Formats: sequence, C-alpha cells, structure tokens
Amino acid sequence: MTEAERLQQLFKDINRAKFARDTAFPGGQSMIYQHITGRKPISPECADAYCSGLNITLDQLSPRLAEIATKLANHLPRAYANGGTVTVLQARAPNAIDPVVQQITDAATVMNETGRARLLERAEQLREQYPLRVKNHSN
Repeated sequence: MTEAERLQQLFKDINRAKFARDTAFPGGQSMIYQHITGRKPISPECADAYCSGLNITLDQLSPRLAEIATKLANHLPRAYANGGTVTVLQARAPNAIDPVVQQITDAATVMNETGRARLLERAEQLREQYPLRVKNHSN
C-alpha cells in the first residue's frame, strides 16, 4: 500500500481543511491533498504533523520514513566521551528507555531548524519525565 493510499484511508472520515487548521499543518490543506493524491511524497515535517494529529506511529503512516528514522537513530551516540571519562546514562526503570528511544527516533527524522528545536524541547521533557542516573567511568 502506498503512502497516498494510507492517507486516503486515514482521512476517510476527516475534514482535511479542519485538520490542517487544527494542527497548523505545514502547507495547509493543499499539501494534504497533494499527499493523498500522490503528487508529493510526505516530508518528515508533514509526517510529524500527521502522526501527532492522527495519533498514529510513523510506521503506520509511512514505512519509508520509519526506515529512514531507524537508520538515523543508529547514528545517535550511546555514550559521550569527555577527556578520560566516559559518561553512561542509565534509565531508572528498564521500560522507561523505550519511549525515550521512540521519541528520539521520531525527532531524528526532522533535522532542520524546526526539528532540532523540537528535539531539544522533547529531550528536556524526557529528562523531567524519565530522570537519569549518571555513572562516570574513568579510562
């Protein structure tokens, strides 16, 4: 099934103009129309708006973008080196890491200025929601 076909199904009972207004959709209703008709591929910025507005996951909307996000997430650092000390972050609860990874993966699909701002904002929210312990290991 194509992205356009997925969107057609998702928007079957949704007013596109209202959705565009309510979500401040990038490009407005005309961009939604272009996606639904397959005239334009879904951009990461639009995918973010679709996922948020429709309360769906990226892979439900676009396996293509989900694959790209997964590849990009593999390039995020697991630990940060600082001189002779490596700082390793551990979540307090083992299951707390899954939403963190998902949010970082979602945000990594959008790496323009807007995306970086969203990533930093979401990272701060996650720091508050999932407090981290820091372990320092000397080399």
